[in-house]
Amino acid sequence: METRTVLKSAGRSLLASTFFGAGLEKLLQPKKTEAYMAYKQIPHTPLLRMAAAMTELSGAASLFFNLKPKWGASALAAFLVPTTLLFHDFWNYKEGAERDQQKIHFMKNISIFGGLIDVLLNEPTEHARLEANDLDKATDEVEVTTSSALFGEGAYH
Repeated sequence: METRTVLKSAGRSLLASTFFGAGLEKLLQPKKTEAYMAYKQIPHTPLLRMAAAMTELSGAASLFFNLKPKWGASALAAFLVPTTLLFHDFWNYKEGAERDQQKIHFMKNISIFGGLIDVLLNEPTEHARLEANDLDKATDEVEVTTSSALFGEGAYH
């Protein structure tokens, strides 16, 4: 496997792991999640907790398994913007440890958002993927035809 492919897969897996862990925590610790949501004055906490968990888990799976990664990255990016603004509003805290923690989480989410944008911009579209596949097949056919013409039918080089 090509080094670029391995690194791309590793990067996507690491990006997905953040959302997988957070989504799983929302399912396994519903009271903790809902209490924090209520503290932040978020309504309909059971429904929104489940929606958040499903978004994070399905988006993570999309990135990890490379299944429609643009869709997964788009969903996660759309989820991350309001989540970051609502839950990591460091500007509403007085100087101190809590403000510092919220600022760290805010900056972390901005960095993750950058990774999702990278997926959106650098993942080929389905059309481009099909064209590349067709080009690979055409190149293989040309190589077979050229080999046959130069070395005879069924020749291997």
